[in-house]
Amino acid sequence: MIFTVRPHKRIIRSHGQIIFLSAGLLLSSLLSGQTYFFDNYGPEQGLESSIVYAVLQSKDDYIWLGTDAGAARFDGINFINYTTEDALAPKGVRTIFEDNSGNIWFGHIGGALTRYNGKKFEPLFITDTLPDLDITSFIHDKDGSLWISTHGDGVYRIENPNERKARIKYT
Repeated sequence: MIFTVRPHKRIIRSHGQIIFLSAGLLLSSLLSGQTYFFDNYGPEQGLESSIVYAVLQSKDDYIWLGTDAGAARFDGINFINYTTEDALAPKGVRTIFEDNSGNIWFGHIGGALTRYNGKKFEPLFITDTLPDLDITSFIHDKDGSLWISTHGDGVYRIENPNERKARIKYT
């Protein structure tokens, strides 16, 4: 009887590849896996309403939220809710914008505008000029005018947004 001795190189090579692949899979799963943590805020945490239309982080690091009940300011721990008692329009806040002067503008459902100057809310009595439509966004141009977009009636421009009697132009 003749015995032939086969080299075990092929078996060793296969085991080495399996170990290498296993280690690679293990390391890749450890390195590429990230865990994200989310916090959920609603009425249980002090937010007036869970229907939120707009979010803004102001220059002083507050988070402002526009809701169907008004506006809320969040400092990372507590909410302060603002409503019609604080001079906001009766319908909810659809959009929020901070201008170059630090004023925070609130565009309301139904076309009303409110400006917050850091101390108090000031309704702008120009709603007879603006249609009864939702204000959807704001932007400031280089000339200092405030542009307002609406849902269904185009764009309006306020030439002197920091004055009490603002001039609005339909464009």
